[in-house]
Amino acid sequence: MRKFLQIAGLVAFLAVLPAANAADVSGTWKGAFDFQGTNLPLTFQFTVANGAVTGTVEGMPTTPAQIHDGKVDGGTLTFWANSDYQGQTYKLVFKGAVSATGDQIAFTFGTEDGSWGAQMTVARSAETAPAPAGLDVTGTWKGSFDFQGTSMPLTIHLTSAAGVVTGTVEGLPTTPAEIHDGKLDGDTVSFWLNTDYQGQTYKLLYKGKISAGQIAFAFGTEDGSWGTQMTAVKSTEMASAPAGPDVTGTWKGSFESQGTNFSLTIHLTSAAGLVTGTVEGLPTTPAEVHEGKLDGDTVSFWLNTDYMGQKYKVICKGRVSDGQIAFALALEDGSWSTDMVTTKAR
Repeated sequence: MRKFLQIAGLVAFLAVLPAANAADVSGTWKGAFDFQGTNLPLTFQFTVANGAVTGTVEGMPTTPAQIHDGKVDGGTLTFWANSDYQGQTYKLVFKGAVSATGDQIAFTFGTEDGSWGAQMTVARSAETAPAPAGLDVTGTWKGSFDFQGTSMPLTIHLTSAAGVVTGTVEGLPTTPAEIHDGKLDGDTVSFWLNTDYQGQTYKLLYKGKISAGQIAFAFGTEDGSWGTQMTAVKSTEMASAPAGPDVTGTWKGSFESQGTNFSLTIHLTSAAGLVTGTVEGLPTTPAEVHEGKLDGDTVSFWLNTDYMGQKYKVICKGRVSDGQIAFALALEDGSWSTDMVTTKAR
């Protein structure tokens, strides 16, 4: 009997060992695959927090493509992403085996229905391996710059992990604007974003020097035709934010509208009071979470969805309890609202 208990204990230990030693895939990874005789390079940006993986894939027809349902289980990385090809949207499912040395990932990936698939091995980019020691820019930063005699305030929400920076910028014509290729190198943070102005889309490059409680940014258009400077100060709103539960994970629930039951799946990642993620099950799916915040036991965000050819802004506010979030959902103009209780998926 004692021998049996020893073996059972060993089996239980081995069963949880891979999860406890999940590979750290945070950073930038690069590789290429063959598509109809053409070599197509891809760049993966990964951020890992509490076993959940977020990030983007660049190089596909839809670029950057947002990663969904990202997970690391031992040495296995899985996620999916949407990409358009010849006017049709395809869901691509990725599964990668991380090498023992942690410097390569061997991916198999393809369409969800199995009609197409490919393989590729990506290597950790020297730009992020190992990630240089740097300051933590996670938080909310506020500043303003002069544009043709007018002071333009910006609010920058940043999350950094293993040298990779994600987040949004609010206050530009396209707001919030999502950050791309965010990097933290020592005391320097850099990223780019797209914004529209007078019917044209511009790529703005940002580079900031970090000092105590502030970031001195220089930014402008990619072609150098316009540029400016701005000093952003870290907001004390986040520094003093009360400690709250971690809503990172997948939450599922349903609500009734006009006699029809709608099932939603909400993927959330929280760090330092900021919440990012997606909502699946609305007419526009997945719908990206914007201005996500966690304040004590309250999570709030908004998202856009289309219905019968019209775009609606949906405000979501939820009270977090043990394994559940009780949401109140409503249109911004108050013309429609409902309640929904979601449960954290196991």
